[in-house]
Amino acid sequence: MKLEPANKVLTQLQDVGQQRSLVFSADGTRFAAGGDNGHLRVFEWPSLKLVLDQPEAHKSIRDVDFSLDSAFLASTGGSGPCRIWDLSTMATVASLSLDQGGDLGFCRFSRDGTNPLLFVAVKEGDKGSIAFWNTNNWRKVGVKKFQESPISAFAMSCDGKYLAIGSSEGDISIISVEKMTVQQRVKNAHMIFVTSMEFSRDCRALLSVSADSSARVTVIEEVQKEAMRLHMLIFILLVIIFVIYLAKDALWDHQEETLRTMISQSNATEP
Repeated sequence: MKLEPANKVLTQLQDVGQQRSLVFSADGTRFAAGGDNGHLRVFEWPSLKLVLDQPEAHKSIRDVDFSLDSAFLASTGGSGPCRIWDLSTMATVASLSLDQGGDLGFCRFSRDGTNPLLFVAVKEGDKGSIAFWNTNNWRKVGVKKFQESPISAFAMSCDGKYLAIGSSEGDISIISVEKMTVQQRVKNAHMIFVTSMEFSRDCRALLSVSADSSARVTVIEEVQKEAMRLHMLIFILLVIIFVIYLAKDALWDHQEETLRTMISQSNATEP
């Protein structure tokens, strides 16, 4: 890849301070920026027309994410509730929090189009949990602990089947969304805490990076197994087709030989 500086300058984001989260909507028509100072902005893309401007959305924004249909935006601030913004009215429609407390961090809407859920990483003491809410009524579905250390990175696959979390100890866990259980764990994937994660577009691998300046690609074992099963099925079908072809060829040869024999016998009995 050859990377070159763009000629276009995003003047709307110049001199606005450090931005903690930058994200595009799934359809690419909107772009959200959440600042360290708690300022939340949503722009139309690529015109960069400002459509939502909330200087005090949070004390400091931790993460933002668009819903799959781009109707809602979720924002978290580390402390305080997760706020849900209706992008048709540009108003808050829900504030999500936990009765037992805990700091809400990374947030991701479901991506499969069938399970209307919002997943939020939770720091409960030194433990890392995930809370999830139904996005039809914004009612909490549950909270589940996944590791003994805080979640330092969070990602969801494009097909919505997997969540990935990184730990402050450098571990990586891949979670099945359907069962909400750890499907694959890599201990000490990095020397220190994971800073960012992203699934490949085909959901076959996970890229993770760390503050130790390392980058790692982890192959999703279940996807690899499914691919192997598919290849085995194709191989078996090819073998069956080949055997049928050989059997058919042998049957044709046998019928041809039988016909020749009948013709020979018929000729031999003629006066």
